[in-house]
Amino acid sequence: YLRLHKMHPNLAGVRSSDFEKEKENNPPLFFKKGSLLAKIIPGKKGKPGKDVLGYPIQPGEHSLCVLNAGSGVSRKGPLFIAQIDGHPVLKKGTTLMVEPIVKKTKIKTIDGTIGNDTEGTYEYADIELKGALDSEAVLRCHSLLLHGCLKG
Repeated sequence: YLRLHKMHPNLAGVRSSDFEKEKENNPPLFFKKGSLLAKIIPGKKGKPGKDVLGYPIQPGEHSLCVLNAGSGVSRKGPLFIAQIDGHPVLKKGTTLMVEPIVKKTKIKTIDGTIGNDTEGTYEYADIELKGALDSEAVLRCHSLLLHGCLKG
């Protein structure tokens, strides 16, 4: 079975859609680089039992835990370790990832056109562009609000 560390206690065994609902109702958790995110604990063979009439019941096979290490996570045997600071995310119920913390800044307003000669770095900025974005432009930012046109 799977033990998720520091996560919501009812997270193990839920579908990814349920996880997204759970995430909406609770503040996101934060893990530092090198933190233990999860550990797969191998299943054990069950013991035979009896039904209500006293007939023997053989234990079923234990199920395999399928969990992959996605971006921001490394797997060392049964352990899943955070490789970056961020929030844990379970994608499609089978892939554990860590999304980096995005540092938001104030909205930066740019008047004019952004071409391929942009020297500014706006990686974590929210950009409001009151102009045009050329077809040759390269712009890396957190979000873009375009009041002009997109050429190309």
